[in-house]
Amino acid sequence: MPQAAKQPVALTKTTAGALDVLAALSGEVVSLSDEFSKRMKVLAGRIEEVALSVEAERESNAEAIVKAKRLQEALREFA
Repeated sequence: MPQAAKQPVALTKTTAGALDVLAALSGEVVSLSDEFSKRMKVLAGRIEEVALSVEAERESNAEAIVKAKRLQEALREFA
């Protein structure tokens, strides 16, 4: 019987050690998740900036095309 009493104590120590390791790993996962979230938000912001820049350039090009067509029409009238 005394040996049976020793096994749970050893098992409890091993379990406590394993729980500590699991808690540390869990903390690392949370930290990694926070860092990943921050980096994704920064990346999303950069993507949005580029998208707005592309849209502004597209609008500018559309205006330039309209002006070029007007110029072509004006030149045709003089020809």
